[in-house]
Amino acid sequence: MLVTALFLVTTTVLLAGLGRAVRPAGPLPDAEPAFARHVVAGVLVLAQLSASYSQRIEWYVREMRGEPLVHA
Repeated sequence: MLVTALFLVTTTVLLAGLGRAVRPAGPLPDAEPAFARHVVAGVLVLAQLSASYSQRIEWYVREMRGEPLVHA
């Protein structure tokens, strides 16, 4: 139980740090207090990074298959 709690606290702090360091594209989250806003912004940054990475991997797979590439 203690390990799970420490994991959740560590993950939350890391997300808050990411949300404070990197500004997400689009509107900023509307959350209070400021710490919650930073955590939500960190989650948004991770979601945007994940989407960009998956698009890049999909592009590589299409390129290796020889399919025509269409710029989005």
